[in-house]
Amino acid sequence: MRPPRVREIAAALGLELEPTERFLRRAERLGRVAKIADNRFFLPETVARLAKIVRQLADESPDGAFGAAAFNDRCGVGRNLTIQILEYFDRMAATRRTGDTRIVLEGGVAFS
Repeated sequence: MRPPRVREIAAALGLELEPTERFLRRAERLGRVAKIADNRFFLPETVARLAKIVRQLADESPDGAFGAAAFNDRCGVGRNLTIQILEYFDRMAATRRTGDTRIVLEGGVAFS
């Protein structure tokens, strides 16, 4: 659930950073990866697993809301990456932040 940063991918493959970023942006346009943050790309399967966690947290809550801490506890990716993931779901209109919590928006692409 914690993919490497773009610079780590480039280093592992022995490539320069810029060509690696260009490749990942093309892969994103083809739907092969999802850009969660400037330096992180996730496989669609990982995004689906994270969306499942979001849905479970919302379903388990009496008011359908959950906080970043609960999401982090469940997926264990660290605070900064947790916020980036949740902001990604907000951008995709799958969730909406309301104060310190988030709610799942019905019909969100990530949950279909």
